[in-house]
Amino acid sequence: MYACPYNNWTDFNGAKFNGEPDAMTKFFNETGITSEAAYSYFFTELLTSFSKDFEEGTKASSSHDDFKKKYDLLINTRSSDYLRNLYTFIGNHDKTRTIHGLALDMELFHATLQDTGDDTNRARQHAQREKVIQVLSGAKNINEVPLELRLNVDNLDYFRTVSTRAVAQSKILMDSINEDLKGIASNEDIALLNEALIDLANGNYMKSKDTEKMTRINLAQISSIENAVNEIARLAEKRNIRLTSEEIKLIINGAKSLNLNNYLVKGDFDSDGELGNINKNYLNEIAGSTDNAENYSLYTIQIARMIKQAAKDKNINGLDNVLKDFVNTYNREKISQNMDGFKMYEDFATARKKNSYGAQDFRVALEEVINQAEYKSGRKIANKDEIIAIVYNSITEPAIKKQAMMLSFLGALCGIPTIYSGDEFGDTGFEDKAKNPNVRNRMASRLSEMDRNTLMGKIMKRNSKYTFDALRNKANIKPIQNGSSYSMDVMINGKNREELLTRIGEIEKIRKIIPKGSDLDKNLEKELNGLNRGCSTLAYMMQGADGRMAISVFNAADIEHNSRVNYFKKFNLHTDEEKEEFIKNNNIQRIENYNSDDMNIALNRNRKYNPYVPMQEKSTMDAILMGTGVTIPIGTIFYNICNKDDKTEYIVKKIKDKIGIVRADGKKIVMDGLTAKHGVMMLTNFRGRPKQDTIFNKQYNIAPKSYKTEEKPIEGNKLSVIAK
Repeated sequence: MYACPYNNWTDFNGAKFNGEPDAMTKFFNETGITSEAAYSYFFTELLTSFSKDFEEGTKASSSHDDFKKKYDLLINTRSSDYLRNLYTFIGNHDKTRTIHGLALDMELFHATLQDTGDDTNRARQHAQREKVIQVLSGAKNINEVPLELRLNVDNLDYFRTVSTRAVAQSKILMDSINEDLKGIASNEDIALLNEALIDLANGNYMKSKDTEKMTRINLAQISSIENAVNEIARLAEKRNIRLTSEEIKLIINGAKSLNLNNYLVKGDFDSDGELGNINKNYLNEIAGSTDNAENYSLYTIQIARMIKQAAKDKNINGLDNVLKDFVNTYNREKISQNMDGFKMYEDFATARKKNSYGAQDFRVALEEVINQAEYKSGRKIANKDEIIAIVYNSITEPAIKKQAMMLSFLGALCGIPTIYSGDEFGDTGFEDKAKNPNVRNRMASRLSEMDRNTLMGKIMKRNSKYTFDALRNKANIKPIQNGSSYSMDVMINGKNREELLTRIGEIEKIRKIIPKGSDLDKNLEKELNGLNRGCSTLAYMMQGADGRMAISVFNAADIEHNSRVNYFKKFNLHTDEEKEEFIKNNNIQRIENYNSDDMNIALNRNRKYNPYVPMQEKSTMDAILMGTGVTIPIGTIFYNICNKDDKTEYIVKKIKDKIGIVRADGKKIVMDGLTAKHGVMMLTNFRGRPKQDTIFNKQYNIAPKSYKTEEKPIEGNKLSVIAK
């Protein structure tokens, strides 16, 4: 088999197919197959408009381009039957639960911590290792991470047995516990829960009461900037040099303000190539020579360099010999004698335990965290149920918003949108192709649990309720089920999508050759963000044989791909008044608008809104432009069926040399929380209720024939709406 036909090469040794798209198109058209699972078209491409992909955690699309290319390919190459019966979904039986993947840091979950040598991957791996040392040291932020780990973040010996799956699980739970439980749990209990999270990430569940430390060097004098500077002051006194308390404070603060990336421990003095030479220069800077390099520790050399630079910045001189004393005192032998060995490998059972914990349903993981905390302390944790409810709800609310948006997108496209059993309740848990037997998320939904008034179930039912079901049960959008699909365009600030993308390309080229951070760079970045927002708006039309039309306009602008983004900070909102004004002006439908008493669960009383729930700023369009092959009579009126209070009329007009839909009152088309709930606006040219209700395509009927009630097709003038 030649590889080239699947890379869209042409005329290669008489190849039968011009690339994979051509092969698949001919396969479906010639075989007459009318149904397919849209795995290759919708699953990842739609997902990456909202999140990092679930398979590797590295792919994301800021402009919807990947999704649009795949969907346009389908509607331009497949038959009408194929499109009507296309099985679409965002989650299925052998992938992570959608809520789980949207809530977790999937880039960390799938991270490879070892250095691959590629500059792009090296920067990504460094960033993931920084997350690991923060979680496994229990630090609330990177500045609280022990100095040893921060300087050794690129020393791969520290990461040989780390499970990034387990770290990702502990990270999301730790973030919420530290933010959401203030006033709910005592500081002592919060600290205990953090230790339990470290335990589980290390494969320790009800096995040991000691929390494993990631640090290896057992010398307090060099464990922090403060301790190292105080040790320098002690050694200085031996040379009759007295540092005042004010000078010590100045050096400490100065060292803390330095960029630690300039002082990282990478390799050693005998490393091959340029790295070894750089490290020898560091040694020479402090010791005055590179002789006997094998006697020195690169770790203490880097600490000494930090202190030397901080003292220089504060005009504190005369410490050169003291710094020599410091690196000679804390040399390689001294550290070796006071250092725990690295774990270079671990047994299979422990590794499996870590990975299984990382894949568990959030509720199960939280229960284990509390069990471990109680085991360590020998006492019960107060407010156990309340803690689980608050943390579980906090970390899943943002994911619910994204899932509701994606379900709305599916509901406004052709095909048969499907939701995997349990996802409608917001089940969590990760599964992969390995079919890990320790993963519990693929068991049948526990209806007894689902019957509890959990925030998750209530929000899913109240805010999305099979969002596509809510959309498709509207009787006047029957074309979505049985119409022909056409790609449309949008005009934003006088530019169509192609013109927006052209300008994006121009800006990206310019930014590569101008100084980063310059005024021009900042202005171009601002323009680029606006252009990308515009490209996040897509439009499609489904036209039925009876003349009814449904136009779906999608908007994913402002939705961040990372799982835990503070949207109030993103929009520079600080006070409650600013937040309320922003929500009101943009008609944002916050999913926190629920009645906590009705939910019958304890909710976080410390904040009114969950800041991580995605929000969208109001977007505007000049017009929705007709695509190729679309002909609608000028003067045709469309109505917004996503919001019954939107009385605006949208009319077909000629716009220069194009035909498009504009607001009849001459204003710009507005997409906000009311006109485009969950980021989807739907326009129809039929207002009122037709004689026959719309129904779903009944593609599958697995009832035995003796029990089967035969359905009669509802015949229109030209078609039947029952799929066979």
